[in-house]
Formats: sequence, structure tokens, C-alpha cells
Amino acid sequence: MISGNFNVSDPNKDQKESACYQFKGMVVDGAQYLSSSFFGALVFLKASAGLSYGACDVLNVVISELDYGDFDDSSKRLGILFSMVGVGCLVGPLLTEPMVDLNRPTTAQLVCVIAFGVSIVGHIGWSIQGLPFWCMSFFALIRSAGSSINWINSTLLLQELSAPDMLGRVLAADYALALLAEALSAYMCGVLIDQIGLSAPDEVSFTLTILSILTTTIWAWYHFSGRGAGKYVLTLQEDSKLTFAIGESTPMLQCNND
Repeated sequence: MISGNFNVSDPNKDQKESACYQFKGMVVDGAQYLSSSFFGALVFLKASAGLSYGACDVLNVVISELDYGDFDDSSKRLGILFSMVGVGCLVGPLLTEPMVDLNRPTTAQLVCVIAFGVSIVGHIGWSIQGLPFWCMSFFALIRSAGSSINWINSTLLLQELSAPDMLGRVLAADYALALLAEALSAYMCGVLIDQIGLSAPDEVSFTLTILSILTTTIWAWYHFSGRGAGKYVLTLQEDSKLTFAIGESTPMLQCNND
């Protein structure tokens, strides 16, 4: 008869530790991939827009509760505002689609910069006092069109530029940053209204206009300085020149051998 203590590992515990280790490894690999890639900053495109449009969800509620005289029901006004947001999300990408050619990723990147400018128009409209409700609804459409253009084309950019085996991690980081920025924007909107005392929607929208101008300036500089998709184009051009040079030199080498 044999006696003694036998240590048997818990298969459930080992599985959990393995999953946790794998998750950490994927996060680290994704962060290293983005930090070393020429387009890593593009994961902040959606987040930059989210810093503005998160607050707009709060402002939609505020606008719906104002007395415009057109409708006596705030629920109807809120429904109309959100329906205009939906229309803008549909129309925006459709109008800019002819401008985008994924064989030239710089077009999608440029459209994202333009989208920031479109959103600025919506914020400026909401910062004007005394506009009728239909005008506020129209500017909600304009603002959401810009946000949708940015969302769609930034996703296409990352899909085009990312390595297939890293695409899932890149898009996960992209969406996570966007949602965090949107939540932060909604929170700061509440702080501006309740604690700092800015009036809504005009003064808060003016603040969002300044923020949008700042982000537009940064991304315009990023694009026109040849970064992101612009760097991708330069790399392709350098590769094609190298291939052409090798093709030209090959016959000369053959002649020397003869």
C-alpha cells in the first residue's frame, strides 16, 4: 500500500490562467504593433470625434426640453432630433463615397479630415441662440453626418493598412478608445452644465466648436504632412522605384556575364 500526498492541478484554474495569459499577450502585441507602425495614430481618429459627439447626446435631450412653440411635446422633439441623427449617419457616407478609393488610402484619410470640418458646422449652428427647432434639427443632421463619415472611413483605413493577423486587435483598440472618448465627452458635458454653469446648448456647443477646430487642425497637419496613409503611399512609391531599378539593372548584369 502506497501512501503520500499527490498534487493534482485544477484544469479549470489552468484554463483560466492560460486565457488570462493569452489575453495579456494579445494586448501587448497589439500595443507594440501600433506603436511601431506608421499608421498607429489612426486608432485615435474615432476617439477624436467622440470627444465632441458624446456631448451631443446630452444636448439632444436639453434641446428637446426647450420651448420652441412648434411642438408642445418634448418626447416628439427628442424623437425628431434622433431621427435627424440617423438620417445624417446614412447620408454622410453616401455623399462622400465617390471621393474614396481604397487603392489610394489617402483619399479615405482626407475624407476623415473633411468630416471634422462638417461636424464643426453642426456645432456652430447649435451655438447660435434663438434658432427655430427645425434649424436645430438640420444642424443635428449635419453634425451626425460628419461623425458618421469619420467612423466609416477610419474603419476602412485601418482595415486597409493593418496586417490581417493584427486587424482584430487594432479594431478592438479603435472601438474601445472611441467609446471611452464618447463617455468622457458626455460626462464633461454634464460638468459644464451642472457645475461650471454654461448654458446649453449654445455655450456648450461653442465649447465643442473650439474643441473640434483643435482636433481638425491636428488631423489636417497629420494628413498634409504625409503621415498615416500618406506614409503608406510614399512607401509604395519607394518600393516601385526599387523594383524598376532592379529590373533595369538585370540586363546589364547578364551582359557582363556573357
